[in-house]
Amino acid sequence: MCTSCEPGRYQEKAIQTECVLCSEGRFHNSVGRTSRHDCFACALGRFQEDQGKTSCMNCPGGKYQDTEGSDFCRECLAGTKN
Repeated sequence: MCTSCEPGRYQEKAIQTECVLCSEGRFHNSVGRTSRHDCFACALGRFQEDQGKTSCMNCPGGKYQDTEGSDFCRECLAGTKN
């Protein structure tokens, strides 16, 4: 029996035995996705450092992210805060 790819995974090709993980900085939370484009980029101020996740995390205090689809947060410079 064939089963749908789990959230955080997709498969673009037929006749496969495994699903592909969404890459770092991207996520999705629904089943049966068929394209890497179904994995959404993390929004500004959020990040995801792991593959195959269903959401992104907020940057912690003292850090920020001004780029979509990031897998890390940047540190605030001296004289700044978040």
